Amino acid sequence: MSSSAVDFWTSLGPAPQLVIILLGLMSLASIAVVVERGLGIWMAGRDTRRFVPLASAAFESGIFGEVAPLMEKCSLSPEAELVRKSGVDLDTPPATDWEANRQLVLARWSLDRYLEGLNLDLRRGLPIVGTIAATAPFVGLLGTVLGIIRAFQALGKTGTGLPGVSAGIAEALITTAMGLFVAIPATWAFNFMTNRVDGVVYHARRFATLFLESLAATGGPSTRKLLAEKHEENPAAVHFSRSAIKADINVTPLVDVVLVLLIIFMVITPAPESAIDLGLAKVTQAEAGTEEANKRQVLVRITADHRVYVNDEAVAEESLKEKLASAFKGKTDQPLFFEADSAADYPQVVQILDEVSSAGYANISIVNRKPATP
Repeated sequence: MSSSAVDFWTSLGPAPQLVIILLGLMSLASIAVVVERGLGIWMAGRDTRRFVPLASAAFESGIFGEVAPLMEKCSLSPEAELVRKSGVDLDTPPATDWEANRQLVLARWSLDRYLEGLNLDLRRGLPIVGTIAATAPFVGLLGTVLGIIRAFQALGKTGTGLPGVSAGIAEALITTAMGLFVAIPATWAFNFMTNRVDGVVYHARRFATLFLESLAATGGPSTRKLLAEKHEENPAAVHFSRSAIKADINVTPLVDVVLVLLIIFMVITPAPESAIDLGLAKVTQAEAGTEEANKRQVLVRITADHRVYVNDEAVAEESLKEKLASAFKGKTDQPLFFEADSAADYPQVVQILDEVSSAGYANISIVNRKPATP
């Protein structure tokens, strides 16, 4: 185990560690059952493929004695065991119809009991896999809830953002993933093995029907009539339909977990603030408050009575350019402040701004004064 894995394991709390260990044991149990059942069904199927064609041909031809050696060679086949459990003497045919009827009734009863036991035997251990498939997400959910509790505790203590709750969120997500990692293969395996078991039992029942019909053919009309009556009384003993798949994963709690994690991220993630970059005029401390700096500040003002002032001196509109040139001493890159009263005419304001701009003064600042509070 690498040092990073060890560090990660030690960083987990005791509760998530216990949940992960429990999920690991559940996974090992399901793997063991699936391997054992799968190997047994595969070996039974191998012998069945060898036994059924030869035995079926022997039954249809009425040569029952040829089946006994096949039963010894294919002992793992459910069909071979079916013939053995029937109690029929394959080497000695019944001498009378009464013996044939008795043999048929006993064989049918024995086959029904055997097929019931075969179904249970083949499904041995599969309920464990189905239980693991259904409960593993909830075990993972337990670790998820514990991790969320830890995240909220950290958020309440530190009041920080994502770094303060990341450990608890990581534990919640890890245990959730582990629960799914165990449940998904277990669900697949359970459904697959259940389908295989249904197939084996189905073919065994079909072979049992063929065997009973072959036994009835060895007797007289009364024996065949007896078999037909038994079929009518209990047709399910011969005909069989495969069961539906039952194992599934309940994703409802997982959706709840996702919603809780989403709420956590919404709480800890700061909302972005929109901002506009403003370029403000910078005045050095040496320039601020000096008389020279005040002299370079030129204010063009339009009053409510439509008069134009440059600083505090009234100026005729036709001589505005000469006054500005004198005030700026030819330096058109200096800032010029412009102020207009709210009662001033808009066309006059536009005309003055146009004259100032055409004179080459591009560094124009609009003055907006806060109204006096009454």
